[in-house]
Amino acid sequence: MTPRVRSKLDNAGLWNYAARLLSGRALSIGELSKKLAARAEIPADVDDVLSRLKQAHVLNDRHFARSEEHTSELQSRG
Repeated sequence: MTPRVRSKLDNAGLWNYAARLLSGRALSIGELSKKLAARAEIPADVDDVLSRLKQAHVLNDRHFARSEEHTSELQSRG
C-alpha cells in the first residue's frame, strides 16, 4: 500500500489544521509547531499561526501543563 501524501498548507490552511488538532486534545507549543511545520507550504507561516493562537489565548504551555496534570490525577484515581 502506498503511503498517503499530504498536501502542503498555506497560512489559512495551517490555521484550520491547528484548530482541528487543538479541538481533539491539548497540545504543547512544541508539539503543535512540529505538526504544523510538517504541513506548511511556507515555514514562516508556522510562526505566524502560533503567534496568532497565543494572542487569542488558545495556545499556552502553562495551561497545557495544568491540563496534563489534571488528566494524570483523574487517571490515577481510577
